[in-house]
Amino acid sequence: MLIDDNVKTLKSMELLLWIRGFSCSTFSDPFKAVQSYSKSEFDAVLTDYSMPGINGIEVMKRINEINQDAKVLLISGCLEKIQSSEDDGIKPYALFSKPLDSNRLLKLISSLDQEIKT
Repeated sequence: MLIDDNVKTLKSMELLLWIRGFSCSTFSDPFKAVQSYSKSEFDAVLTDYSMPGINGIEVMKRINEINQDAKVLLISGCLEKIQSSEDDGIKPYALFSKPLDSNRLLKLISSLDQEIKT
């Protein structure tokens, strides 16, 4: 699952994953993404931090309420805000700064995929 209010960024990430053989559902509305997560199983969630109405930390909290083993990967341009939330016990599976390191992301997604298959 990909969540980002910037549709252009969302489509770019979707294409990057598709080229590597991964399929994903995309959401520009984080509220709809959380709602969809509650109805379907997703192997991982990649979400932006800064979105209108709800930030990535809150998305992660809501998804973890549905599935405490959820693998939520967070992308942010302001890592300080994320690190302060970690002090509250809320920690993403992985954290990516902007600009996104696509090689690191693909390695992590590939690793998760192998973990799921075994």
